[in-house]
Amino acid sequence: LLRVMTHEIMNSVAPIASLADSLGRHLQRARQQEASTELLDDVGTGIRIIQQRSEGLLRFAQVYRDFSTLASPQRTTLYVQELLQATRQLLAEQLAAQGIEVTLSVRPAHLTLHADGHLLEQVLINLVLNAAQAVTQTPNPRISLLAWPDEQERVVIEVRDNGSGIPTDVLDSIFIPFFTTRPNGSGIGLSLAKQIMQLHQGSIQVHSVERTGSAFQLWFPPSVTV
Repeated sequence: LLRVMTHEIMNSVAPIASLADSLGRHLQRARQQEASTELLDDVGTGIRIIQQRSEGLLRFAQVYRDFSTLASPQRTTLYVQELLQATRQLLAEQLAAQGIEVTLSVRPAHLTLHADGHLLEQVLINLVLNAAQAVTQTPNPRISLLAWPDEQERVVIEVRDNGSGIPTDVLDSIFIPFFTTRPNGSGIGLSLAKQIMQLHQGSIQVHSVERTGSAFQLWFPPSVTV
């Protein structure tokens, strides 16, 4: 349990610490020179992200105390573009340090979703970090964050990478709690994502081809879309 909790908490704490360090450097430069409006805007945005992710982490710790009975989602109307942008910005420095390009596309731009933003952000963090792990040996590593409504008005959010892919012999096992193929993996991230999607009456699906890449899709039924 401690290993699992450490894994999930560190997934959030590491980018928070990195972002806080960047803001500290920005403020130091601002003291040495007349701060520009753009710089102050960046600092303000960073502080808001730290606050939101910290609140999300606290909520995650609360609902995770009993993994088998996650709390009911506290749904609000979310702009999908803002949700994906916040996730990308939170992990931006960590991914940039690995040389990973991150693209984002939401169509239409005003696409909304009635869901628990804190829980979905935790799902997206796990998926993006898994994708980052998958592209470590890939030339020109790339992660794409996509969202769109299908013909039945179901919102689909996709995290796609051009990494190593998932072996077909383990593909059916990746959502089983504590199953992992990584030496330091917890085997909890994807099973938690599946449970959070079930709480939203949705589902998580994966399409993967070895040595080509993987795409994880979050599907939300029309009953929870706005």
